[in-house]
Amino acid sequence: MLQPMSGTVLAVSCRALIAYAAARNQPTEQWLQSAGLTAEQLQDPDARLEPTTIFTLWRKAYLASNDPALALHVAEQLPRGAYRAVEYLAAHAPTVGNAYAKIADYFSVIDATTELAIDVEADHVRFGPRRASSDPSSYPAIEYMLAACHLRVRDMTGTDHRPIGVDFATVPQQHSQEIERVFGCPVHWNADAHRLRFTHAVWQQPTAHPDPDLLTVLEDHARILREKHPSSNSLLQSLDQILELAWESGEPTLDASARRLGMSSRSLQRRLREEGSAFSERVDDARRRATLRWLRCPEISLADVAYLVGFKEQASLTRAVQRWTGLTPKAIRRNSSY
Repeated sequence: MLQPMSGTVLAVSCRALIAYAAARNQPTEQWLQSAGLTAEQLQDPDARLEPTTIFTLWRKAYLASNDPALALHVAEQLPRGAYRAVEYLAAHAPTVGNAYAKIADYFSVIDATTELAIDVEADHVRFGPRRASSDPSSYPAIEYMLAACHLRVRDMTGTDHRPIGVDFATVPQQHSQEIERVFGCPVHWNADAHRLRFTHAVWQQPTAHPDPDLLTVLEDHARILREKHPSSNSLLQSLDQILELAWESGEPTLDASARRLGMSSRSLQRRLREEGSAFSERVDDARRRATLRWLRCPEISLADVAYLVGFKEQASLTRAVQRWTGLTPKAIRRNSSY
């Protein structure tokens, strides 16, 4: 189902596919053999597979099932907790937007080949893969990814939220109506990126059962898992690590970051463009993470937090936090789930 690339992916989608197909009397044993897999391998909840193996299995399933919406139907059948630690992070986040942010932050635990991006626009928020293959055969992977993220967040947060639109950077598919049924919103084709789009009101919607203390414990565990399964994009991972620590000595610069990575500023900018990212975007995300981390320390004043993350005044901190989360810094301090 996924296009060939480096890194490994949890076997959850394959396990769900086989369960879905077996319930419909499909020859799943043959499919597994064609991909060099066994049913026993898929039963291991921690099993990880190469993308080429997953792609082979899903391609066989698509050919045999004759169901153009197969990825959607499998995503709908995912059991609660299928993605374990990352899914439970979303369950205990304070808002719908924070639930999606937790999935994005720890997505390499699920899929080390893909990085998710959150783009905050003036009238909506976009969520989806930062970069995706232009190979049409990879499209079902995107469809499954967005459907699985959305459906699991809806279920685990106890909210009936819907996107205002789902965008696909591909030509129209024959199962558009089924896509609109699953996502509960219009689908738009030939877009500039694969994205779910949400209103700010939905993004800021409270979840049904936030638990700040449990979220802290779960996030500590998720960080350990992320260290074991980092993103296959070593450049972005290395840059993010540099930016995470840079605030201790001032706002990070392109030149200083490039030197730390052993390359020129121009080379770093080019590599970021190739990855569908930009230095300013990475800095903003690092500043967001650092800010939310400092806001968890009530003994540090908001003025000091602003200074520690490179803002010249507290008002700038407030505007940035509201842009990132929809809440004020004081509100975040009252709700320590962040």
